[in-house]
Amino acid sequence: MSITRWSHLLIWLVGGCGPKASGPAHSSHPLREQADAQLKLVANFDFGAPLSPIRDERRAKAADLFLQSCASERDVSSCVWTASLSRPASSAGHGDVTRLQAATDVLAAQCLAKDEAACRAFDGALGQAHADYSADPSKLCAQGLAAACYASSQWDASGKQRRNLLDPEMLTLLTKACDLGDPHACNVAIDVASGKSEPVEIPGLRDKLQKAATARCKLGYSISCHAVTPIDRPRTSDAATQGCSAGYLQECDSIIYPDGNDDLVEQRKGRACSLAGLGCADLAAVVTDPLKKRDALEHGCQFGTAEDCVSLVKGYRTNAFAEPVPRRANSLVDYLCRPGGNADRCADVKP
Repeated sequence: MSITRWSHLLIWLVGGCGPKASGPAHSSHPLREQADAQLKLVANFDFGAPLSPIRDERRAKAADLFLQSCASERDVSSCVWTASLSRPASSAGHGDVTRLQAATDVLAAQCLAKDEAACRAFDGALGQAHADYSADPSKLCAQGLAAACYASSQWDASGKQRRNLLDPEMLTLLTKACDLGDPHACNVAIDVASGKSEPVEIPGLRDKLQKAATARCKLGYSISCHAVTPIDRPRTSDAATQGCSAGYLQECDSIIYPDGNDDLVEQRKGRACSLAGLGCADLAAVVTDPLKKRDALEHGCQFGTAEDCVSLVKGYRTNAFAEPVPRRANSLVDYLCRPGGNADRCADVKP
């Protein structure tokens, strides 16, 4: 059973309406302006990538600038962007982990000061960082931060290891996070309790789930809106539109689109794909134009998703896609089959 908090964060910069808590406004100052300018470069193609580090370097530079803005100006929006552009610890180097932790520390302090936008951002950033979080999230849990209690339920800081379902502290901490108003923790607690060899029924968990989800939905957390029964489609869609514009990739995917509104799907997914290579295969499946399909897969491949590189090689070989530069298919095969590369994906493209 997967009980990972959030898999990804990132955005499509669009205007939107919805509850104000969804979209932390950012202040205008030189550091933020530099970060915004650098962000525009991140989406530019580099057809030497993924062997070339240029795209990752652009992304890291933007993330560093956003972190400086986050730390020096206490700009919640910049903290969100820092997390959005920093890869999860499992797939990145130490620099990304350190950056995530620094942004999380700023957001925790802001959240404890009752900044609702910071609390929401803390929730997502800690979800990215907790698996390798050097600080002990249980300390923040003791101060009443629900997301920290959830993180503690997944990560044993004292033992520097993930908790498993046999660890009795997991359910205890999940229940505490639920009591503090985290509907996701309520949901996971229900799954963990019912999945034990001797299932446990914790009174009131389902009612707490609905109460917490309703409260957070009213604050603009569209993911929580999906847990409310019955679902309020207009509220959920409005909250997701606002959250998507504020920097939360999972909310870009949770917008309830009107039937036939493929342009909005492409718009939301396109920004996340071009800035960090997230969801590019999904975007390629949505668009019909072969050039757009190729570009989506190129973004994913250039940011290091081997499966997207395989799809490109196959498309180039069959002439489904036009090569953007000569011998692009061959260079991608060299990347996949390099020493220390991905043996399974290499086997997929070997002649």
